[in-house]
Amino acid sequence: AKEGMYKSRAVMNNMSMQLAANLALTKAAGCMQKSAEVMGAMNDMMKIGEAKEGMYKSRAVMNNMSMQLAANLALTKAAGCMQKSAEVMGAMNDMMKIGE
Repeated sequence: AKEGMYKSRAVMNNMSMQLAANLALTKAAGCMQKSAEVMGAMNDMMKIGEAKEGMYKSRAVMNNMSMQLAANLALTKAAGCMQKSAEVMGAMNDMMKIGE
């Protein structure tokens, strides 16, 4: 009778140890899953940061191009004004020659 009691106690101890081990594994798996989720979120945040940086660079390039176009437009207008001024001066010279 005692032998059966010891065996059943050993079986119960073994079962409780297995349950404890399963519980520990389940907790560890949960922690690992949370860790993986945190790592995934960190990777997403890094990708978002890289995307923002790329957008800022693109915006800077577009602003630079806009400034270059504005400078070219200003030069073209100045060249046009100078050409008109030269034409006016030439016409005035012609008028002065006619008057002589």
